Amino acid sequence: MLQRYRYLWFLPMITGLLLFFGCSTDKDQNLETLLAQRPDQQQLVFDSVGTMDDLLESTTKALVDFRDRHQIEMLIVVLPSLDQQHTISEAAVLLFSRWQIGLEMLGGGVLLLLVEDSKEVKLEISYELESIFTDHFTGSVERRQLRSRFIADELEIGLIAIMEELEARAQLLHADIAVEDAISKRDARYLSQGAGARIALEPLEVVVASSTSKVNTRYPAGATIDEAWQSLLMRWKDQERDPFLQVFLPTGRLSYRDFATMPKGRLSQQYETYSNRHYQVLEDGNNGVIYFGKKEGWDNAPFLFCRTREGWQFDLVNQKKFIRMGPSPSWGVEFGAHPYVLLLWDAFRFYGQDIPLSGEELYDSGNDTIIAASIEALEAEVVAGKEDFVTLLQLGRLYTLTSMSRKAMKKLKQAIALQPQDPRPYLYLAIAHVNGFYQYDSGLEMLETAREKGGNDPFLANFTGYILYQKKQYQKAAASFEEAIQLDPENSYSQYYLGYTYAWLYNKTKDGAKKKEYKQLFNQYADKARSSATIHPARIRRLEDWLKK
Repeated sequence: MLQRYRYLWFLPMITGLLLFFGCSTDKDQNLETLLAQRPDQQQLVFDSVGTMDDLLESTTKALVDFRDRHQIEMLIVVLPSLDQQHTISEAAVLLFSRWQIGLEMLGGGVLLLLVEDSKEVKLEISYELESIFTDHFTGSVERRQLRSRFIADELEIGLIAIMEELEARAQLLHADIAVEDAISKRDARYLSQGAGARIALEPLEVVVASSTSKVNTRYPAGATIDEAWQSLLMRWKDQERDPFLQVFLPTGRLSYRDFATMPKGRLSQQYETYSNRHYQVLEDGNNGVIYFGKKEGWDNAPFLFCRTREGWQFDLVNQKKFIRMGPSPSWGVEFGAHPYVLLLWDAFRFYGQDIPLSGEELYDSGNDTIIAASIEALEAEVVAGKEDFVTLLQLGRLYTLTSMSRKAMKKLKQAIALQPQDPRPYLYLAIAHVNGFYQYDSGLEMLETAREKGGNDPFLANFTGYILYQKKQYQKAAASFEEAIQLDPENSYSQYYLGYTYAWLYNKTKDGAKKKEYKQLFNQYADKARSSATIHPARIRRLEDWLKK
């Protein structure tokens, strides 16, 4: 299941391209309007329903990256309905030909068409790509990977799976291997899962699961990290989709509810990948890692575990937050104040998720049982009809802090609808946008709205500064971090990032006087951060490494 949380390039990276490659959300658009003329040649996502609202920034970035890497133009179109004028296959063919998708690309084109009212899905492929994106593959997308998720209101999960496979197949175009044999092997896997371009949709499978009050102990927590790892291997071997396994932390069990209907073949693939893999066990206190070494390849990304009263368990929250995948074959450990960063110091590293959470807002696996119980209690209240502002805000907050980002967004938006002047939901939405999808522009917009609603604290200033820093807007970032310092002069996060911000300003300016000023400011804040009693050891170590260079 690691691949479900790792697709950094799909839900990803440094953003801003929406300004140029945006998404249409014109609610008046229908098929006939779109067939008459493609609204914008630079646009890649056309959503006349709003289905993609929470994913616009990251999805657009993914499509731009995919196009630039492989010279394949891929568009996503979401329609409210087809008004019984066309079948979805007819509509896809018409859009593809009228818009001439991929005509200017060396690699060809791909169209993903979604119809909201009927939850239909069609993946249309240009002739040049039919040998790579075969009928077996498109059939699996249409029948299993995406439509079932579309029906279950879990579109982002299906999109991740599709983009993973599109990327894997597109890379074969550049590989010095027998492409036909490689594609045949991938298709064989889809056939084993019941794919086929014209196989009728099966209903979502009902999985008999345990519950929080009756945990499945066939897959136990381990007395050691290695024993917990063997429980995961056994789960994959047995193709067990029950989310309430003892080897998972309680919040992990709640997260895995969304994957109870996943194809069993995905679990088998995990077992085949890892059952005979050599690994190291890294351990520091109550945290541990199954580590395959600093080697490229998504399958070499580590697995995180923590020790609780039940034993060693898989730490899904921190796995989702901090173990991320870039464009294949890259992976990395996100830098931040988390308990695994020093254990994995020598691994590949990313720097896009250092959100300035602290205190009760910082997830602690030692409190996981309490957090999970609170989530379940709030969910029960919502099911019973209690959807007041406080309940929705509390549930959205807990979803946010445990990396259930899409669920968080839905609840927080409902809370905003009830009390739009309260700044708190916007702050948690900003966290969800960045933590879940690397959507820096969307996160910044939420922070600006929170400020307009009266929000004014070190977190807001620091998080704004961090996003601006990620966007390389260093002057604005410095101003935000300086604001945070004014609110909390001993804030080590502000001091740390001010040091780095002034270092970048030093590197970028040619003005001698400015260079001198920025160097002084870098030394000033770096010294303050290093001497702070509250700074995380990883920040000190990174500063020391920087100074050595």
